[in-house]
Amino acid sequence: LVLLPVGSLAEGNTQEPVPYLVYNEISKEFETEYCDDYTVIKLREHGEQTFYEGWYVLDGGSASGRITVSGDVHFILRNGSDNNFVYGIGLHSGSTLRIYAQPEENGKTTGKLRTSGTDGVNTGYGSHSTSGAGIGGDYLFGSDDRDTSCGSLVVYGGILDITGCEYSAGIGGGSKGSKKVDREDIPLFGNGGTIEISG
Repeated sequence: LVLLPVGSLAEGNTQEPVPYLVYNEISKEFETEYCDDYTVIKLREHGEQTFYEGWYVLDGGSASGRITVSGDVHFILRNGSDNNFVYGIGLHSGSTLRIYAQPEENGKTTGKLRTSGTDGVNTGYGSHSTSGAGIGGDYLFGSDDRDTSCGSLVVYGGILDITGCEYSAGIGGGSKGSKKVDREDIPLFGNGGTIEISG
């Protein structure tokens, strides 16, 4: 079952524009842009879900099931938020995940995104060798047609802590999937983001 993640839109028909940082490769500086068409997401215990193409403002919490992104998906990490994807993010070939930070605010830290690879035993999908990447390919189980390959990840900002499993990459393929993605292969613009990868 594929579900749109539970979130809360701003009340009424209009939303306050949300600022985020993009890197100007000509001036070599970060610039503030605004998004006014987005969904606010508070991660909760809701099992496996899909984030479809669009913009999402992550407002903290913990997702207990593996999350999949489909199409061109944008995550804005709200300042002060800690977003924990306990069983990782499925990012498959043909899809792109772009991650942004917000401009500095007094007393608030840059938003965080944490992921862990999916262990087949812990999720009930099989053995340790059926693992999914922290961000990237999914696990295999029997005749399951899950995609073990990895799509594109672009980081414009934020603090990322990404962990894989014994048989899967932190960022890259799941079990029996493509090789792991090395840190230097991830587009990271300016000094706007921090990535820690294990696996």
